[in-house]
Amino acid sequence: MTQTSPPGRAVVLIVEDEPIVRMMVIDLFEDEGFEVLEAATGDQALTIFDERRDVALLFTDVEMPGKVDGYALAHWVHANRPAVKTVIVSGRAMPNAGDMPEGATFVGKPYDHDDVMRRIQTMMAS
Repeated sequence: MTQTSPPGRAVVLIVEDEPIVRMMVIDLFEDEGFEVLEAATGDQALTIFDERRDVALLFTDVEMPGKVDGYALAHWVHANRPAVKTVIVSGRAMPNAGDMPEGATFVGKPYDHDDVMRRIQTMMAS
Protein backbone atom coordinates (compact mmCIF):
# COMPACT_ATOMS: atom_id res chain seq x y z
CA MET A 1 0.00 0.00 0.00
CA THR A 2 1.37 3.42 -0.98
CA GLN A 3 1.35 6.06 1.74
CA THR A 4 0.91 9.77 1.19
CA SER A 5 1.33 12.87 3.30
CA PRO A 6 -1.38 15.32 4.32
CA PRO A 7 -2.11 17.97 1.65
CA GLY A 8 0.13 21.05 1.72
CA ARG A 9 2.98 19.44 3.65
CA ALA A 10 6.02 18.57 1.51
CA VAL A 11 7.79 15.28 2.22
CA VAL A 12 11.58 15.19 2.46
CA LEU A 13 13.69 12.04 2.64
CA ILE A 14 16.87 12.58 4.69
CA VAL A 15 19.58 10.04 3.88
CA GLU A 16 22.50 10.28 6.31
CA ASP A 17 24.47 7.48 7.97
CA GLU A 18 25.66 9.53 10.97
CA PRO A 19 22.81 9.41 13.54
CA ILE A 20 23.64 12.73 15.24
CA VAL A 21 23.88 14.59 11.92
CA ARG A 22 20.68 12.91 10.70
CA MET A 23 18.78 13.99 13.83
CA MET A 24 20.04 17.57 13.45
CA VAL A 25 18.90 17.69 9.82
CA ILE A 26 15.54 16.12 10.71
CA ASP A 27 14.97 18.84 13.32
CA LEU A 28 15.86 21.52 10.76
CA PHE A 29 13.33 20.23 8.24
CA GLU A 30 10.60 19.59 10.81
CA ASP A 31 11.04 23.15 12.11
CA GLU A 32 10.42 24.33 8.52
CA GLY A 33 7.17 22.36 8.30
CA PHE A 34 8.27 19.37 6.22
CA GLU A 35 7.12 15.83 6.81
CA VAL A 36 10.39 13.98 7.31
CA LEU A 37 11.31 10.44 6.35
CA GLU A 38 14.75 9.11 7.20
CA ALA A 39 17.20 6.48 6.01
CA ALA A 40 20.72 5.60 7.13
CA THR A 41 21.77 4.17 3.75
CA GLY A 42 21.01 4.58 0.08
CA ASP A 43 19.65 1.04 0.08
CA GLN A 44 17.10 1.97 2.77
CA ALA A 45 16.20 5.09 0.80
CA LEU A 46 15.35 3.02 -2.28
CA THR A 47 12.99 0.93 -0.14
CA ILE A 48 11.29 4.11 1.06
CA PHE A 49 10.92 5.31 -2.53
CA ASP A 50 9.21 1.98 -3.30
CA GLU A 51 6.74 2.58 -0.45
CA ARG A 52 6.18 6.32 -0.78
CA ARG A 53 5.17 8.13 -3.96
CA ASP A 54 4.88 11.54 -2.30
CA VAL A 55 8.54 12.33 -1.60
CA ALA A 56 9.16 15.83 -2.97
CA LEU A 57 12.76 16.35 -1.84
CA LEU A 58 15.79 14.11 -1.40
CA PHE A 59 18.50 15.39 0.97
CA THR A 60 21.37 12.91 0.85
CA ASP A 61 24.92 12.55 2.02
CA VAL A 62 27.43 11.20 -0.52
CA GLU A 63 29.42 8.65 1.48
CA MET A 64 27.30 5.95 3.09
CA PRO A 65 27.59 2.24 3.79
CA GLY A 66 25.87 -0.19 1.45
CA LYS A 67 25.71 -0.62 -2.29
CA VAL A 68 24.17 2.78 -3.11
CA ASP A 69 26.04 6.01 -2.35
CA GLY A 70 24.47 9.46 -2.50
CA TYR A 71 25.44 10.09 -6.12
CA ALA A 72 23.98 6.76 -7.29
CA LEU A 73 20.83 7.43 -5.29
CA ALA A 74 20.47 10.88 -6.82
CA HIS A 75 20.87 9.45 -10.33
CA TRP A 76 18.24 6.77 -9.59
CA VAL A 77 15.83 9.42 -8.32
CA HIS A 78 16.46 11.61 -11.37
CA ALA A 79 15.75 8.69 -13.72
CA ASN A 80 12.77 7.24 -11.84
CA ARG A 81 11.24 10.23 -10.00
CA PRO A 82 12.24 13.28 -12.06
CA ALA A 83 9.92 15.61 -10.12
CA VAL A 84 11.83 14.99 -6.86
CA LYS A 85 14.21 17.85 -6.03
CA THR A 86 17.67 16.70 -4.91
CA VAL A 87 20.23 18.17 -2.53
CA ILE A 88 23.52 16.29 -2.16
CA VAL A 89 25.77 17.08 0.82
CA SER A 90 29.27 16.06 1.83
CA GLY A 91 32.08 17.14 4.07
CA ARG A 92 34.71 15.21 2.13
CA ALA A 93 33.61 14.49 -1.42
CA MET A 94 33.44 17.28 -3.97
CA PRO A 95 31.45 16.35 -7.07
CA ASN A 96 33.20 15.82 -10.37
CA ALA A 97 31.59 16.21 -13.78
CA GLY A 98 28.86 13.61 -14.13
CA ASP A 99 28.64 12.77 -10.41
CA MET A 100 25.38 14.66 -9.94
CA PRO A 101 22.27 14.43 -12.06
CA GLU A 102 20.95 17.50 -13.85
CA GLY A 103 19.12 19.84 -11.50
CA ALA A 104 20.71 18.53 -8.28
CA THR A 105 22.29 20.98 -5.85
CA PHE A 106 25.50 20.34 -3.91
CA VAL A 107 26.12 21.73 -0.42
CA GLY A 108 29.41 21.27 1.40
CA LYS A 109 29.50 20.42 5.09
CA PRO A 110 29.44 22.11 7.45
CA TYR A 111 26.62 24.11 5.98
CA ASP A 112 24.67 27.12 7.11
CA HIS A 113 21.10 26.03 7.89
CA ASP A 114 19.57 29.31 6.74
CA ASP A 115 21.43 29.10 3.43
CA VAL A 116 20.30 25.49 2.91
CA MET A 117 16.67 26.40 3.60
CA ARG A 118 16.82 29.37 1.22
CA ARG A 119 18.17 27.10 -1.52
CA ILE A 120 15.52 24.50 -0.83
CA GLN A 121 12.72 27.05 -0.86
CA THR A 122 13.95 28.25 -4.25
CA MET A 123 14.16 24.68 -5.56
CA MET A 124 10.69 23.78 -4.29
CA ALA A 125 9.17 26.89 -5.85
CA SER A 126 10.49 26.04 -9.33
